[in-house]
Formats: sequence, structure tokens, C-alpha cells
Amino acid sequence: MPRLAVAVTIASMAALLFLQPDQTNAHGGRLRCELASAGPYVVSVWTAPDPARVGFLDFSASILRSDTRRPAPNVEMRLTARASGAPGFVEGMGSRASGGVFDFLAPPLYHVKMEIPTQGRWHISVSVTGPAGHGDVGFDMDVARAFSVPWGLIGVSAAVAFLLLATWLAVTGRAGHRR
Repeated sequence: MPRLAVAVTIASMAALLFLQPDQTNAHGGRLRCELASAGPYVVSVWTAPDPARVGFLDFSASILRSDTRRPAPNVEMRLTARASGAPGFVEGMGSRASGGVFDFLAPPLYHVKMEIPTQGRWHISVSVTGPAGHGDVGFDMDVARAFSVPWGLIGVSAAVAFLLLATWLAVTGRAGHRR
């Protein structure tokens, strides 16, 4: 393998340490409640990232009619988050996700991206209002402290990677001169 290809591979792997994936929606995250009764609706809610951390948290909800188990058309979703033992709350309105290629496999989802300001136990209330009526469902979840990048570990890893690359280049360079 040419030196340049190895150097590019190592640099690419090191760069991946600094990248964090952007969570565009929570579906595929952690299921928080499944087919919970909310008046004339049944609601399932997922959150991402998992585990839930201080900062922006994405909530996705599937809202179905309880009588037909088909997607509920023309509903509004409001999400309220309250920290246990603390005053105040955070609130957001759900918006319908744009259509995708595989929408026929799963019901349409509603999304709310909210900033959760503190760690601890939170109670989440989901209110659904639509032509069939109104319903509420709630669940509790723990929110961990914000993720912090372990810069010391990243620095040491980068230094070790640099030393390994330098050693490899020195060894292969000497072997090339002997030919």
C-alpha cells in the first residue's frame, strides 16, 4: 500500500474522532411508550439520542386512531417536559415529518426537537388534539449530563497515531533505500 494511501487512511480515522452524528429525528431512537392510550388515539414515542442527555432531544411520535389503528389525520401534538422537583417546564409543538420512500412501512411521524436544560428525572406529557377528540399520555425518563468531549484522551490518541505513522514511514523509508 503506498505511503500516501496509508497516511490518508490514518488521517481519516483520526478525523472521525472529532465528528458527531447529527440526530435529524428520533425514530430509531429509544422507545419510551408504545401504543399508549390517549383518548381516541394511541401514541408511541421515541427519543434520540439514547441515552437522553442535557441539550437538544428529539421526540418522534406515531399517532394512530385507537379504533382503527390507522394514522390519525389532521392532529396537533403538544409535548411538555417538566423536571421532577423543579419549577417551570419546556414545551414544543409537533410537526409532521416529510414523506419518505418507505412511508408505506410505518405510520407518519410527528417530531419535536426540544432543549432539555438540566439532568435528572423528567416527566413528559404528550397531548393530542384532532377531529376525533383530545387525549394525553405521559411517561418519565432520566436525562444524563451533557456529553463532553474527552479532549485529553483525544490528544493522547492523536499523538500516538502520529508517532505510529512517523515510525511506519521511517521504517518503510529505510526498507526502500536498501533495494
